[in-house]
Amino acid sequence: MKKLLSYVVFILLAKEMSAQNEHTYFPDYDAVVNKYFDAYTFSNAGDTSVLHFEKKPDGWHITLCGYHNLQTPFKDELFWSGKEKKYLAINYEKTNDSSVNIDQRNAFKTSWDKLNYTYCAFYGYPGWCWDVIEHYKNAENLPDTILYGLGRAYSAYASDLLNNNSGLSDIKKRFVLLNSKNCLSPEQLATYRKYRHLTTETYKKLNKLNPKFETIVGKIGLKVSHEYCTAFLEMRQFQNEKEAMAELIENQYEDFYISIAKNYLSSCPKDAVLFTNGDTDTYPLLYVQAMYGFRTDVMVVNISLLLTDRYINSLRDPVLSAKPLPLSFTPDEIKEGVKDVIYIKETTGDYIDLPKMLDFIRDDKNLIDVGTSKYAVVEGKKIRLKTKEGIMEWDLPFSQYFFKNDLMALDIIAHANGRPVCFAITMGSASLLGLNDYLRSDGMVSTLRAVKKPANKEYVNTAVLYDNVMKKFVWKGNETVFSHDKLFISNYSLIFSWLASALIDEGDKTKATEALDKYFKIFPDSVFYYESSTIPLIECYFRVGKFKEANTIANTLLDNIKKGNSNTADIIIYASTSPDVSVILDYFSKIALKYKQTALFKRITEMQ
Repeated sequence: MKKLLSYVVFILLAKEMSAQNEHTYFPDYDAVVNKYFDAYTFSNAGDTSVLHFEKKPDGWHITLCGYHNLQTPFKDELFWSGKEKKYLAINYEKTNDSSVNIDQRNAFKTSWDKLNYTYCAFYGYPGWCWDVIEHYKNAENLPDTILYGLGRAYSAYASDLLNNNSGLSDIKKRFVLLNSKNCLSPEQLATYRKYRHLTTETYKKLNKLNPKFETIVGKIGLKVSHEYCTAFLEMRQFQNEKEAMAELIENQYEDFYISIAKNYLSSCPKDAVLFTNGDTDTYPLLYVQAMYGFRTDVMVVNISLLLTDRYINSLRDPVLSAKPLPLSFTPDEIKEGVKDVIYIKETTGDYIDLPKMLDFIRDDKNLIDVGTSKYAVVEGKKIRLKTKEGIMEWDLPFSQYFFKNDLMALDIIAHANGRPVCFAITMGSASLLGLNDYLRSDGMVSTLRAVKKPANKEYVNTAVLYDNVMKKFVWKGNETVFSHDKLFISNYSLIFSWLASALIDEGDKTKATEALDKYFKIFPDSVFYYESSTIPLIECYFRVGKFKEANTIANTLLDNIKKGNSNTADIIIYASTSPDVSVILDYFSKIALKYKQTALFKRITEMQ
C-alpha cells in the first residue's frame, strides 16, 4: 500500500511539474520572430493592420488585427504547434529574401514587450493573463521566472478589469463602468482588490525566493513597491483619494528612492506640471506626495498614461494641492478611439501656431481616410508658440504620425499660461516633443523656457541649479545602492558636471569646487565606480586647478577599466551593451593632453 501511495504521489507530482513547465518547451520569442521573417512578409497587409505574435496554450499564433481592434483578429493561424512540437506552414505572403522587412523584424526583436513573452507562459492576446492564472494558480514551488510571470498575469488581470489600456483586456471579463470617479460597485471593488493583492503577494514570494531577481524596472523588491502604487493610481482614477490611500503602506520604498523622488520634486518651480515617463520616475513621486505631503503643488503627469482618457480626465480636477491640468480638449474629443493617432501631412509652409494646430486637429471636418478608418491630421511639423517670455519655434520629432499622449502634452504646454512645465531628466529625447533647445537644466528636471539654449552647451541657470543641488537635495540611502539604482546616480554625475562647468564659465571657481567636492563626498568610488560619466567632473577639477584631486580620481577610473569594474555589470539588460573602452580612453587621453597631465596621458596611452 505504501509503495502504491508513493507511486500515486510520484504521478501527481509529475503531472504538476509537466503543467508548470509545459510552456518552456515552446521556442523562444526571438526564434519565432526570425522564423516568420525568414519565410514570410506582411508588407501588403495594409497601413492600418498590425502583426501580432501570440503565445497561446496550444502554441505560437500569428495574427493580423486592425489598429483599433486587437480583440478580433481578421487573420489567425497556428505557426508553431505545441502538440506536434513543430512549425507549420501558414497562409501568409511568402518571401525569398529574408532581408525584406528587416526594420519590422528588428522592431519586434528590440521591443520592450519581448520580456513579457519571455517570462509569461502565455502572452500577446486578449485574455492571456487569465490563461496564465488558471494554469499556475494552484501550483506550488514555482521557479522564479514562472512566479514572476504569474505575478505579471495577476497585475494585468486586475488592470484589465478596469480598462483596455494594454489593448489585451478580455472584453468578456472587463467591468462596464461609467466614465466618472466612484464608479466601482462594492463587489467590483472587492474583485479588483483580490487580484491586485494577489499580485503583491506573488511578487513578495518571489522577493523571498530570489531577492536579486531582475525585472525591467530593477530588482523585484522595487517591483513590489511599484505594485502598491499601481493600485493607488488606479483607485485615484476610478474611485477617490481615500480608496487610493488605502493601497499604500508605510516604508514602501527604500530611502534611496524616497530621496530621488524628493529631488525630482524639489527641482520643480512652484505649481509646476512635471512630465515623467516610467514607473521609477513616477510612482515614488506620487508616494512622497501622498504619504508625506511633500511638494503636493506639483502635478506629476506620466506622459505614457496620457494615452488613456480615464487618466487624462482624472487630472482635470485638483490633485492634492496641485492645480488641474490646463486642457482645451473635452472628454468627448479624447475618448478611446478618437484622436488616438494623428497623421502628419508634410508641407513646406511656415511655422504653425500651436493653438491653431490643436484647433485644426480638434475639428472633425479635417479628418482623413486611412484604410477603413478616419484619422486626425496636422499639416506640417514646424511649430510656433508665443508665451509671456518670448517665442519658441521647433520641429516635432515625429516622422509620419504621433499619438494621443503627445497631443495631450502639446495641449498642456499650449495652455500653460505661465505655469511652469518640466520634464524629468530620465525622459528620452523622443518624449521631449522636439523642445530640447528650450529646456533649462534645473536638477532632476528640465524646465521649459522660451529662451533658446547656446549651441553645444547645456542651458543652466547656475543660481537655481546650485540652490537645488547644494541646499534642497537629500541624499539618504545613497550609501547602499546597487544594480539599477546606479543608473540614477549617473544622472547625478551629469547634473554636477553641468553645474560645475557653468559656474567655471561664469568665473566662480569657488562654487564650482564646492559642487565637485560635494559630488565625490556623496558618491565615492566605493559607492559608484568612477567611469565614463566621471570624466567631465575630472575635467572640471582640472579647470579649477585641483590637479591632485583630479589625478587621484582619474587613476582610480583607469584602475576600474583595467579590473573590469562596472556599475551596470550585474544588470542583465545592459550586459551586452557595455561601453567601448577604446572610445573612452581616446576621449580621456585628449583631456589629459589638453591640461598637460603628462603622467596621466602616458598611462592612458599604455592602456590603449
